[in-house]
Amino acid sequence: MAKRMKLSGNRKRKIEQLLGVAGRALQQGETEACESACGQLEALYPDHPDLLHLRGLLALQQGDVDAGLLQLKQAVAAAPTRADLLASLGNGWFQAGDTQAAMECYRQALALDATDIATHLGMAGALMAQGELTEARVMLERARKRKPGDAMVRMGLFQVCHALNLYSEARTHLEAILARDAGHAEAHYGLGVLALEQGALEEVREHIHHALQANPYHADAWLVLADLRRFEAEDDETQAMQQVYQHCPPGSDARMKLAFALAKVRDDLGDYAAAFELLQEANAIRHADNAFDTDAAVAALAEITTLDGERMRENADISHTPCLFVLGMPRSGSTLVEQILAAHPDVTALGENGCLESAIRDVVGDISLSPAALNALPQAQCTAIGVRYLERVEQLYGSSNCYCDKTLSHIALVGLIHRALPQARFIHLQRDPLDTCFSIYKNNLQGAHFGYGYALSELAQYYQGYLQLMAYWRELLPADLFYELEYEKLVAGQEQQTRLLLQACGLSWSDACMHFQQANHAVQTASAVQVRKPLSTASIGVWRQYEAYLTPLLGLMRTD
Repeated sequence: MAKRMKLSGNRKRKIEQLLGVAGRALQQGETEACESACGQLEALYPDHPDLLHLRGLLALQQGDVDAGLLQLKQAVAAAPTRADLLASLGNGWFQAGDTQAAMECYRQALALDATDIATHLGMAGALMAQGELTEARVMLERARKRKPGDAMVRMGLFQVCHALNLYSEARTHLEAILARDAGHAEAHYGLGVLALEQGALEEVREHIHHALQANPYHADAWLVLADLRRFEAEDDETQAMQQVYQHCPPGSDARMKLAFALAKVRDDLGDYAAAFELLQEANAIRHADNAFDTDAAVAALAEITTLDGERMRENADISHTPCLFVLGMPRSGSTLVEQILAAHPDVTALGENGCLESAIRDVVGDISLSPAALNALPQAQCTAIGVRYLERVEQLYGSSNCYCDKTLSHIALVGLIHRALPQARFIHLQRDPLDTCFSIYKNNLQGAHFGYGYALSELAQYYQGYLQLMAYWRELLPADLFYELEYEKLVAGQEQQTRLLLQACGLSWSDACMHFQQANHAVQTASAVQVRKPLSTASIGVWRQYEAYLTPLLGLMRTD
């Protein structure tokens, strides 16, 4: 522990004042003001735990995880009995992707102070990341009872209720925040997200504008705003977006998000060279902080194709609720197909969810097994996973005549699903490879499974691995359980392709499926805006505007 300095009363007051200035600047995203205050603090007390804490949080905010962890470790060493510092270190480990180290910090913090709100928030976030949503909600409700007016606790409850598809409860928590603070940027942004997922686009605009009025540096709000409209010319919004982008530190998370947003603007305006330059910057920032190993991921897909086909065809002779699994690459039209199916009166859409992963964890205990090992589990475990999956689905979504699951990571677990739920049907979406890959590259996709998408060469490599895996499943599964649909054919002949799709899914015809954009279920993907509009050919062939920049992808070009 660092030796404490003896401070005069004036110096103490000055330090407290500067800590307040730096903390407020950090919360408001004012990097330069925070740095300035920290510099003055360093001259007064270089080893002050709160200074080290602030510098660590600032580094994390700017995307420098290693520097952030170093500063936070030093802060904890300087004041080892402070639960809030341990909670922040836990948050740093969580941002670095080490959930176990994060959980250990949170446990130590709770041992020091069982009432610390920051620790409850951090541990709830880690539990959510592990799919333990109910446990996370219990922890946050405990914190809310202690501090019913705490906005951070309410935001945590919004996030967990949102993940649990408890949309009314999620909205209630945001409205409670705004009742106390009408200018709370995150609460307005959260209401904008809820409205976006429900297709209430005018309400989205209202809340996103409120969020940006409260915090002009809210990068996620700028991303949503850019996606909401088509830009015909430069205007006040594009200029404001550009100014915020220029103020964001190079390499920061905010800079990355603003670059994606501005790339959308430049694309709308037909300035494709400028758009691609921004996309390169945004993806380079994501790639620099990306722990995803594309070589290992492609090797894992290839390993699946070496499994004994007869073993993959084994399944128990059991009946179960009909299930549809939509497969494909991101940005291939999977959300559109889910929306079409969700409009059917017999179908409940599950979106992208963690129910299968949670079922595997409940039955097997070890979620870190390779996809090949999971596909080759003993039949008894596969059957138990199927039972547990349906229990979790029913618990979260209610009973249904048919469930539709579009968790895209399931492309690696088709064998397991077939053995767990033998009547399950698979719909494989295919779209032009270059349109698919370029759309991945130009959208800020969230999720650890999509780390191959930040470099064009890695995208091409992964796509080839995906094609080989889908060829394996196509050969392996009964033809009546594996249906393939081309996005371009669906757009060109909506009714004919919709009839064929419903027939392949064992569903009767429903006129509602022709009006999928009116379906009222929530859409939690990057396609949330697009699927609220009628079918259009506008997204077909978009890659051709960028052909000069897409050399690593051109080998994927269709020859038919």
